[in-house]
Amino acid sequence: MQSLVQRYNLNASDLTDVNATVVDENNMSATSMPQGVYDIQKIQDLYNSLYALGENSQQDALKVGCMVEVTDITDLDKYITQAQESNAADVEAAFNVLRDGSYRHYWAFDRALKNIGITNGCYYEGDTLLTNKEGIYPQEENGERYDENVSNNSQRNGNGQGYGYGRQQGRQ
Repeated sequence: MQSLVQRYNLNASDLTDVNATVVDENNMSATSMPQGVYDIQKIQDLYNSLYALGENSQQDALKVGCMVEVTDITDLDKYITQAQESNAADVEAAFNVLRDGSYRHYWAFDRALKNIGITNGCYYEGDTLLTNKEGIYPQEENGERYDENVSNNSQRNGNGQGYGYGRQQGRQ
């Protein structure tokens, strides 16, 4: 991960803040959690393949971002349905916040790809890795394309300009 942070000039402090919180809340030792190593082989294989793809180029790294967000959105949609069926409004609200964030990330990756000349952004004809299993963009339940401006209950927190740089000090 560190090589990707350096290669694409990302702000690694955002990543370490999250890691520190998880470690503190779970009484874990950060030294016992090497980066990029997972006990579940299926997750390890997925990490290895996505990491290798992301190292190829900025475009491929952005494509990996699209793939991860689509997976997150698809999973969160299922969890939101389960929470609704269980009348767990607090859990549903938490999942909705996470899904809103994933949508914002997805569209940021989409914009970043367009900014480097990839006309269709995250959507590649026939490339189901960048879309959900039905081969379409992440969507609202009504079938309309979800856009970053659709969600009224979320605020934009990033400082990126759509080039995939994320939050960086000194950039406005």
